Amino acid sequence: MANREGIEELLLGNDGSVENASAQDLNSKASIETGTNMSERVRYIEPDSQSHVQDQPYTFFTKFPLSIVCFVFTVVVCIAANFFDLVPEFNWQSWLTICMTIGALVLMANNCPPELVMLAVTIILRLFNVINDEQAWSGFHSQGILAIGVLLVVVKCLEEAGTIEMVVGNFLGRTSSPTVAICRLCFPVVMTSAFINNTPVVAMMIPIVLKWANANQLPPSQLLIPLSYSALLGGMCTLIGTSTNLILQELLLRDKEEGHDPGFQMSFFSITPVAVPVAVVGLVYMTIAAR
Repeated sequence: MANREGIEELLLGNDGSVENASAQDLNSKASIETGTNMSERVRYIEPDSQSHVQDQPYTFFTKFPLSIVCFVFTVVVCIAANFFDLVPEFNWQSWLTICMTIGALVLMANNCPPELVMLAVTIILRLFNVINDEQAWSGFHSQGILAIGVLLVVVKCLEEAGTIEMVVGNFLGRTSSPTVAICRLCFPVVMTSAFINNTPVVAMMIPIVLKWANANQLPPSQLLIPLSYSALLGGMCTLIGTSTNLILQELLLRDKEEGHDPGFQMSFFSITPVAVPVAVVGLVYMTIAAR
């Protein structure tokens, strides 16, 4: 009996040790496999990330090779034209200006920030004495540009307060007819863009129009173009409706200061008698063309 009990204890101990050993082996295998998988994953991921980091500076050159070739070709042509004096009226500064202009267009066409591109071009032209200090920085103290900036701040405040959405929402309502929808949309947009810069008005109205079109089961494509055109028609009714009018007023004032009297003065409502009939005709045409 004692021998039998000893043998059973020995077997149970061996079984337990075998089970413990097998469990330890499984854990070690799992850890090894996990470590192997992790090392393989690191081995396969790290080159991709490194290649992505290495290829990132060359993304522009590989994505827009035609633009780079066009710019290099323009530079070579301008250097050759300056060397052989193909245009006697042009000097090296003229050809440099042409190169910078084409380079700026290439960069902005490839989604580079326009403000950074134009600032870099201005600095380069100033360093090469193509333009003077007054010509380089005259835009920063332009009354028209400052007025546009102030209007953008005002429009942003109205957007955050929800004023325009509340005003325009009362005109929109519910309708299933595209013709009625265009009428209800264009009239408040024309009135709003006449006293607020039309560019931010369109930017604010796009999400409102999309939401309103989905709620009334209307195709948004039939409302976005009338939205843009009605903002343009309303913006030309007053002086501050569009940035073009502000810049034109500044040019007129500059000519008057230099002694070139244009013969008229551009006030807030000076173009309204002409612009309002044009806006009405444009609205009627958009309403008829929507049928």
